[in-house]
Amino acid sequence: MSSSEFIVVIIAILILFGGKRLPELARTWGRRYRELQYTWYKIRRQIELNDENLIKNADETPKEQKVTDSSD
Repeated sequence: MSSSEFIVVIIAILILFGGKRLPELARTWGRRYRELQYTWYKIRRQIELNDENLIKNADETPKEQKVTDSSD
């Protein structure tokens, strides 16, 4: 985006929302962005934990089971 396009977008936003409402919108967008980042962090962390558990369970050797002969 070139600087002239950026200026046009800023002017359009000012015309649509006004100078007094713009800070409120920016705060709201910032909160939503932080919530989205936190949600993605929780999802990634859960996936990592599940992957770690799968690897841990795959590395464990199964316990040997005694085979009994039932023909005695």
